[in-house]
Amino acid sequence: MDTRQTWMTDYEYFGEDYSNNVLIANAKASYEVRKTGIDGKSGKIDGQTETFIAQNHTNPLNQTKYDKKLLVDISSNIRAGSIVEFDNKKWLVTSKIYDRQAYKVASVNECDHILNVYKNGVLSQVPACIENSVQLYRMGVDETRLVRVPEGVTVLRVQDNATTALIQRGEVFAIGRENYEVIDTNSVIEPGLLVLKMEFTTRSPEVIPDPKPVQDIVIEGAESILMGKSAVYTTDYEEPVVFTITGTFATITAQANNSCTVKAGDNFGEVTLTATAGEVSGTKKIKVTALF
Repeated sequence: MDTRQTWMTDYEYFGEDYSNNVLIANAKASYEVRKTGIDGKSGKIDGQTETFIAQNHTNPLNQTKYDKKLLVDISSNIRAGSIVEFDNKKWLVTSKIYDRQAYKVASVNECDHILNVYKNGVLSQVPACIENSVQLYRMGVDETRLVRVPEGVTVLRVQDNATTALIQRGEVFAIGRENYEVIDTNSVIEPGLLVLKMEFTTRSPEVIPDPKPVQDIVIEGAESILMGKSAVYTTDYEEPVVFTITGTFATITAQANNSCTVKAGDNFGEVTLTATAGEVSGTKKIKVTALF
């Protein structure tokens, strides 16, 4: 007598005729139709353009948990912490991703603030959402206990990424009209999200330096050259430059160390000398003249 060693799944036993397959197919068809309806949205999920469904609340008692519920394609790479853009707003995925076989489901909160995070010489604008109800804060406390957040303390959620991972306790950020100091951070209680516990402070945020202005290249040298003679042109631009010349009345005979030698031809005329470094350049008009 044969003894079955493993149980077959319903799908393996019934094959494609199994009734769940029909239900899933119907759910997929309904989902595709609803994407073209009033709740259908075209937007971006982590920068990738997608079409999905954004539903409003159906249970008022659930409004403290999320602002909208998204139904997205099974193929979507949406995850907890994803940034979703639609309706001219940015939203943060604040829930786990649930696979309904016909589509995926996620909950999002509107990002109503931007944190200016300046790290390693780069300024990043990080979308953030602030808890919008009477909050109970659990960071660093046993899950079975509920601790009321003291007045003046704000809890923010941001995407947990390489930039936000550099945020440290003691840093100060401007939120609305006030300044808040980071007094605790946690990336464990909600994987994919970085939860920031912040407290009002009279300290000011770090002054973010203005971007380095583009420096025009200034070419020093004579305004004119006698026919058949040469002249040297230089620039003190901090990066190496390449000289080029426009016109047939003179030529560049040598260039090195941000200087060049220009030799005039045997005819009257004018040329334009150009020094270029990357996307920055500078020019100088040079006339070719006679002695008399």
